[in-house]
Amino acid sequence: MASQITAIPKSFLGIDNHSGSWKVHFATDLFADKSFSRSPDTGKLQVYVSKHYPDHEVSVAHQAGCCGQHAHHYIKGYGRQSLVV
Repeated sequence: MASQITAIPKSFLGIDNHSGSWKVHFATDLFADKSFSRSPDTGKLQVYVSKHYPDHEVSVAHQAGCCGQHAHHYIKGYGRQSLVV
């Protein structure tokens, strides 16, 4: 009998938004992965996520405020789940 993948792996991104840089933390449905700082560029973040988590369902949570709303709209535009907290 051939095996089949029946569940989509999940990844979760937490973003601490600031105007000059973002602190980003990745976790999967199985373990905490990594944290790093990066420039506040949603396009570059999308490229990174697509490269490192290509088959994952990705959900993003980031802080409310002046810096978080802009990112929220772009992340939703990439087809990702986005939650402003």
